Amino acid sequence: MIQRFNKSTLNSGVRILTETVDSVGTCAVGVFVFTGTKDETLAINGIAHFIEHLNFKGTDTRSAAEIADAIESRGGQLDAYTSKEITAYYAHILPRDIPVTVAVLADILQNSLYLEEDIALERSVIHEEIDENLDTPQEYAFDTFTRYCFPRHALGYPILGNHRSLNKIQRDDLQDFIRKNYTAGRIVVAAVGAVEHSVFAEWVRRAFEAYPYEAGKRKVRKLHQPEPFSERKAIAGNQAHVLLGRQSYSYHFPRRYSYQMIHALLSAGMSSRLFQNIREKTGAVYSIFSFLDMFTEGGLFGVYFATDRERVKESISRVFDEFEILRREKVSKKELEKVKMQYEGSLILNSESMVHRLERMCRYEFQFERFISISEIIAATRKIESEEIIALASELLDPDTYNSILFLPESEV
Repeated sequence: MIQRFNKSTLNSGVRILTETVDSVGTCAVGVFVFTGTKDETLAINGIAHFIEHLNFKGTDTRSAAEIADAIESRGGQLDAYTSKEITAYYAHILPRDIPVTVAVLADILQNSLYLEEDIALERSVIHEEIDENLDTPQEYAFDTFTRYCFPRHALGYPILGNHRSLNKIQRDDLQDFIRKNYTAGRIVVAAVGAVEHSVFAEWVRRAFEAYPYEAGKRKVRKLHQPEPFSERKAIAGNQAHVLLGRQSYSYHFPRRYSYQMIHALLSAGMSSRLFQNIREKTGAVYSIFSFLDMFTEGGLFGVYFATDRERVKESISRVFDEFEILRREKVSKKELEKVKMQYEGSLILNSESMVHRLERMCRYEFQFERFISISEIIAATRKIESEEIIALASELLDPDTYNSILFLPESEV
């Protein structure tokens, strides 16, 4: 694919990014805001996600139905999400519809009404979403584990909030959060695909020229290491759900590509070590995978699996056996080349999605303030040697640094 990256900045501080991909006939357009759960207090936990919902409920000139219809009636797909550090509003469209998409996204960010009746209605919707999450063992387990791993820090808060905090959030709280966090310096308006930067930038300028200037620097909050924990909690269902993990590295970690390789060796697909050596050879688990999250201040790394209550101890032991092998034994050249090729292939396959490219481009802008191409990532991973893997694994996979929560059927806790 031929690709061209461009960046410009409005006087307000709003950044405009484009990646032109000549070989496609579609475009992904989005507004990404560098705010999320991490900017909340415990009292208003869930407010970033609440605002994301409410921004589709209506503006001065468009109803909720008209917002959706403006994109979907043209064959486009409109969506949004909230994460720990980013809130995103985006659409996958045809190039002819870029102007109307920019106009709609600008409208919902600048002119949403936040009517009391809409707040009440959407609060009810999110209560249902929270209950659905609580009824999904894996989701509940991860939310609980994350809270334990990030004590006294908003990275440990659930994105949806909880029933109590959601009920406390009022219209004034919503507007105050927007004023403090939806600032021009934290906003990127971007497009990937069949797009020309100069034309796109002019549409964005017209739509966002009235956005007030505000640098909007985000506060960096120190992480506290949790006291070592090994917990048992009740959960509905028949299986035990086990999480083993620890605080780890931020996205500024200089050895982040070696970090990704360890994650891939353990958990990238059916040929990975955890899948082959624990699921395939013992039959003890159905789901097993490692997880890796990187944020501004730090990150989270660990392993999740679900198994029969009687096989929990055995499976934990086998996970730590795999850790010890990576810490002590050099990865063969053949296996390392295989996992590098697998990682490169997934990058290239994902790049076929314009939405994926849009998300990646905006995430790198927030994290590193520059564009990082796939070829740059591939070049960096190809330089990794087995010695780097074993050096990092000896630190990252030290079992003495791992915490655990066992979620067991209610009758067994």
